Amino acid sequence: DVSLNNLALALSKKYDRSGSTHVLEEAIQMYREALELHPPGHPHRDSPLDGLASALSSQYDQSGEMHVLEEALQIYREVLELCPPSHPQRGTSLNNLAAALSKQYDRSGSMRDLDEALQMYREALELCPPGHPSRDSSLNNLALALSTQYDQSGEVHVLEEALQMHREALELCPPGHPARAVSLNNLALALTKQYDQSG
Repeated sequence: DVSLNNLALALSKKYDRSGSTHVLEEAIQMYREALELHPPGHPHRDSPLDGLASALSSQYDQSGEMHVLEEALQIYREVLELCPPSHPQRGTSLNNLAAALSKQYDRSGSMRDLDEALQMYREALELCPPGHPSRDSSLNNLALALSTQYDQSGEVHVLEEALQMHREALELCPPGHPARAVSLNNLALALTKQYDQSG
């Protein structure tokens, strides 16, 4: 069972480099086989579950098939249930579920999806206090979701909160940081929205 999961993980990494649909499909097959050997109640079920959900999310990005995203969401929810408060992977699980919900929102336009994604991102940020190595990415995730919420609602306070998060994320990405360019770009886009609103 460990060998299957490791093979699936290696195939997922190969897909990240190659973008090959065939490689991704093989990774999904391996994760499904590994999952059969990790039934509910197995202490390590979360690992192949998380891998399968991630691979399905990538498959949705390629295919746009909604049933694939729906399966990924269902699996991400199961992973989160296996990561209760104080679990070391809970923050990652929250972010993964929120990202999948954001994808579903992009397709459905349902505010319920976006609101749930925001809730997940906020909880994930609480698990990344100042000094946490993932705080900048968590701030960025929440800020982008807030910016989307502003696009829908037009509520200025939502955009102001997004700007605050983007600025804090940028402070955590000093010159030379690999995420600095993305952080600068995100803040600039949010400032442009503020200009459009305020003149």
